[in-house]
Amino acid sequence: MSKPAFPQTPSGVTDWEKVFEDPKDGLIAVIASAPNATALRSCLEAVTRQLFTRKGDELEITRVEGEIERMFANAGGGTPTDDAVALLRSIKDLRIRKAQEFLARKHADDADRRAKEAGSGLKRLAYLAFKDPKYLIGATVAMLALAGYLYIALNDVSTEPAESADIPPEPEAAAAAAVADAPPPQEGVVVIPPVGAPVDTVHKAEQSKSGPMSGIAAALPTQRRAAPPVEDTPPPTILFKHVPIPRPFVGKRGTANTVLPVAIMAERNVVEDICDIAPVIYHLVNIELSDAGLAGSDYSDFDLERMARTLTRKVNRELGRPLVARMVLIRDPGRNVFARHDCAQAPKAMVRRLNLDR
Repeated sequence: MSKPAFPQTPSGVTDWEKVFEDPKDGLIAVIASAPNATALRSCLEAVTRQLFTRKGDELEITRVEGEIERMFANAGGGTPTDDAVALLRSIKDLRIRKAQEFLARKHADDADRRAKEAGSGLKRLAYLAFKDPKYLIGATVAMLALAGYLYIALNDVSTEPAESADIPPEPEAAAAAAVADAPPPQEGVVVIPPVGAPVDTVHKAEQSKSGPMSGIAAALPTQRRAAPPVEDTPPPTILFKHVPIPRPFVGKRGTANTVLPVAIMAERNVVEDICDIAPVIYHLVNIELSDAGLAGSDYSDFDLERMARTLTRKVNRELGRPLVARMVLIRDPGRNVFARHDCAQAPKAMVRRLNLDR
């Protein structure tokens, strides 16, 4: 199958955001307009054939087709439009990330090529200079001429005596003269001295001790202390026990051995509500891991993120209201990250260690 002509970005890669999200011709708009389950399945199969056209995409096609089959099986005869849109958006995110990685590699290769070309040019000039003396003599003469021109230009300055220059008076002397020439102030009138005028600190100190502030001093705003910074509080988080990957899939190269389920709560006072259905959450996690293994998943971060989105919807469905903002599945988190019980709220330090406060 030939590759379809997708719109391109100015950088020369496929504009996947437009391919998927265009409100008129985007793939998500086509999927969302399917009137029934049969039409939706046909649209998804056509989109799969349109997206995966390269040699070696067979495994990815099998994975997506397995997702489509489970989607319709869980719908129970309904039209799972929302799940279909979520599947397409996960494919879009993966394509955008791959395009960015391609551009980064391309820019790095171009920089290396330009550096090699510049180095080759300098080597060529050095070779010519030493091979033919006339190039070396010409370069030396040019450098000497430039040095002589710079020397003349820097020394060709005006030597006008300082006495003939129009030097303005010192600011303090001018201010003092202005104060001396000013008429005596009337009683009860506050006189503001000119900028730079000498200040009588002795009398000023004596006046400040007697009576309340008045005049300009009374009109000045009172300095206030800045409020202390607000503490950066991480989101309320629940940790579960490590869940092992189903045994038939552990032996695959690069496959994780365990997964740590994490629930980011939408509110801080719903720990008991979520922990009450902890056995159900463990059951849902095991089902997602088994289904992913049967579909050929290597439990990559991308696959775990997709499974976590599905788990978020299922857990909130079991709770009857959206108490979980999002579920997170962390592969092989390490021995220093664990839950003390089957379901427990995580301390702030552990939330920051897992980078869950972003």
